[in-house]
Amino acid sequence: MNAGFEALALIIGLATVLSFIAKKTGQPTVISYILTGLILGPVGIGLLGQTETTQLFSELGLVFLLFFIGLEINISKIREVLEPTVLIGIAQMVLSAALGFATGFLLGFTVIESVFFGAAAMFSSTALVVKILTDKDEASTLPGRLDIGILLIQDIVVVLILAILTANFNSITGTLFRFGEILVMIGLVGGISLASSKYLLPKVFKKTSIDKHAFFIYGIAWAFILISGAQHLDLSLEIGAFFAGLSLAQLPYSSELQEKVRPLTDLFMALFFINFGLQILPEQLSAYFVEAVLASAVLMIGKFGIFFGLTDHMKFTPQTSFKTSINMTQISEFSLILGALAASEQLIGQNFLGFISLVAIITMSSSSYLLNFNEKIYREVEGLVKNITTDEGEDVEIERMDNHAIILGYNRVTERL
Repeated sequence: MNAGFEALALIIGLATVLSFIAKKTGQPTVISYILTGLILGPVGIGLLGQTETTQLFSELGLVFLLFFIGLEINISKIREVLEPTVLIGIAQMVLSAALGFATGFLLGFTVIESVFFGAAAMFSSTALVVKILTDKDEASTLPGRLDIGILLIQDIVVVLILAILTANFNSITGTLFRFGEILVMIGLVGGISLASSKYLLPKVFKKTSIDKHAFFIYGIAWAFILISGAQHLDLSLEIGAFFAGLSLAQLPYSSELQEKVRPLTDLFMALFFINFGLQILPEQLSAYFVEAVLASAVLMIGKFGIFFGLTDHMKFTPQTSFKTSINMTQISEFSLILGALAASEQLIGQNFLGFISLVAIITMSSSSYLLNFNEKIYREVEGLVKNITTDEGEDVEIERMDNHAIILGYNRVTERL
């Protein structure tokens, strides 16, 4: 048997066993996937390491995740929370960056290292948050839509920061030009995708909607067309995948495509988290272990406070503010990408990259429990939360009650209505 297939069989086999145990014991399955990578990788028995194959599957995980996010987004619903999403997203990134910088500096790291830790603290994990919200059918709730909207803003900012890091630092004009160029390219891809959803895609998919297999293939093909276009414009693959899903989401057949794409997304996302565990080295975990634990605690508490303060200030209800905030307490997989790029440019050392990786493991693992049990946690602290909020608040949907209907029973068809 091909060695690659043997490795994949071993990975999937162990992940299946651990995820089964996680399900039976009420633990988040994401933890079982990270543990699979840690056990099989250098931290554990050292049988496997990160390879081109696992890296490819990991990248496909993010691509399909962003494609699936796009498929779930109804533009009219996003428009309702667009203003608070943008304001909260920008303010949160600024405050989280300041928190991360201060934490790194107080722990004894250099100014440059603290700057990069501040950048890492700006972002929450798209992969983790959306995966668990989708599994719990909370992606379309108000807290879910707020979180996903903020994550998308963060993803765009990540692209811009990556552009700055790869630009010519000796030329401010060149850096600013590249910054503006990326904004224009994102607008171009978004404009093409949304125009296609109105004028091109309805005609194409109307003819294929009766053939379920052709319908699925056409949907995936459209995704990779935009992914390829984004790549040729030097944008991230995830941006193209998101806009592909967003354009298809406006069609009346999008719910059927969601059902077909979801198993693929789940598989590749499992491999994403497994690959995350495989790439961790023992020496990276031990160099700054105590500092990583302290930094993780500060960031999780601090980011919750930042999100909660901002959502409460925007007059959302205590429950919406609490859930939106507790879902976003981790740092992101993109934080690791930024760290790896900084290390490759010799701006930070490998041990400091290990520190960021360990903070990612701790915060992502811990926050997966918070995400899974956010409703139960809120019920336990509901009285305290209401006491510290400015007032009861009023969510966006409450204002839109004219010409509404009450439906008994809820499924995919009802959701589209």
